Amino acid sequence: MGGAAIPVGDYGGTTGSNAGFADIGYFSMVEVSKNFNSTISWTTSLSLAINGFDKNAMRKTIAPLGITTESYKSCWGMTGIRLQTSFSHEIKFYGQGQIGFLSINYPVIMVSYNGFPQLQPTASGPVLALGIGVGLIANNINIGLRFLNSSPKHIEDSGIRYSTIKLPVSILQVVVGYNI
Repeated sequence: MGGAAIPVGDYGGTTGSNAGFADIGYFSMVEVSKNFNSTISWTTSLSLAINGFDKNAMRKTIAPLGITTESYKSCWGMTGIRLQTSFSHEIKFYGQGQIGFLSINYPVIMVSYNGFPQLQPTASGPVLALGIGVGLIANNINIGLRFLNSSPKHIEDSGIRYSTIKLPVSILQVVVGYNI
């Protein structure tokens, strides 16, 4: 499965102290379900999302600095309960709730002023994540929406001092896939 990874809230924000400057990106996901009966299943998924960094928006907040960045790369490992109902043998509607982890690589930001670069690497470890989703499966084609949320802390190294920052990460996944 795969689709669009849309940053939500502060993660995609361009103003405020928690602005993440994340752009709309894309994701790829593998999902496995174990049916307990026709209504309840246990669903586990692993997705990798890549969101660009809106350096033009950041440039506006700290002009006249030059900015070079990479993309956000996030890995979501989620598991939980899915409830589904059938409209017919070929069409099913589902809702799910999941818990898991987020491991994210924040983009390295290089800011330059008058030709002098300042590299700002960051680091973060896995952290608790929550997710909810709804969707429709028709003839094994899965179309859905997933909202994933976490609040990781990351360490920034400005070269002068280390600082720990909590940046909420929320994405809306627009899912399209085929169920085997």
